[in-house]
Amino acid sequence: MDNTIEYYKNLFNRNCKFSIVKKLYKRAFNYITILLVYPKIKKLKKQGFFYQDGNKIYFPSSVSYGALLLSIYKGDYEKNELELLININTEKDIILEVGGGIGFLAASIINNKKIKEYHIVEANPQLIEYIRKNTNIAASKGEKITIHNLILGEKQEKTQFFVKKDFWASSLIKPHYGKYHTKLVSCENKILFLEKINPTFLIIDIEGGEKVFFERLNLSSINKILVELHPDYIGQEKCVNLIQYFLKQGFQLKSISYPVFFFIKKNT
Repeated sequence: MDNTIEYYKNLFNRNCKFSIVKKLYKRAFNYITILLVYPKIKKLKKQGFFYQDGNKIYFPSSVSYGALLLSIYKGDYEKNELELLININTEKDIILEVGGGIGFLAASIINNKKIKEYHIVEANPQLIEYIRKNTNIAASKGEKITIHNLILGEKQEKTQFFVKKDFWASSLIKPHYGKYHTKLVSCENKILFLEKINPTFLIIDIEGGEKVFFERLNLSSINKILVELHPDYIGQEKCVNLIQYFLKQGFQLKSISYPVFFFIKKNT
């Protein structure tokens, strides 16, 4: 795998080129698809759950008739992350997932792989009950799972979090469009938090908050990083700078399912 900065610049340029046109086309395509399968989509939304590996995965009924619901219907939800996770050995890992959403990835990992510990950090208080439901089977088997409803930042204080109808679009960054409301969420110092749990594997999907999250962060205990980058939120340059930071910290790119990247520390 090419680990030169020029490679990453070209990668983002290729994928971001005509991104507005691509988004409009995809939105139109999704809209037509939803119309064609509307009765089935409506039923899925009403029941509020789907199956993954034989286990029920619950999601908020407030989710709109858009890309997220369609991806659940098609079985494509979080497919980029799942593609990369298939070949990752987690047996000895203390996993810290920041941006846990409804607990889908946590449930998938815990139900299919061995782990040492799993910590889920989710800022959106409305999603905590879904994380509990979706990881309940694994927890009942004795897996060590801890759910943290908080934001990892610099200061220990209440912080404004922007909540959208589609939970995956909620973020610390004020949305560019659409309706939203705000919640004040407890914030813990990220450096002290990581020192406390000493994770070996980071899974990060925080809708544009990834650049700030990694600033001044000690990665000495970390051997693996799975991160979704959001050039639409933070720009291509900051995405490339973040990758450059990983490389300087002794990581190398192992695999990509754009825009999700998996890095592993050299000699591990």
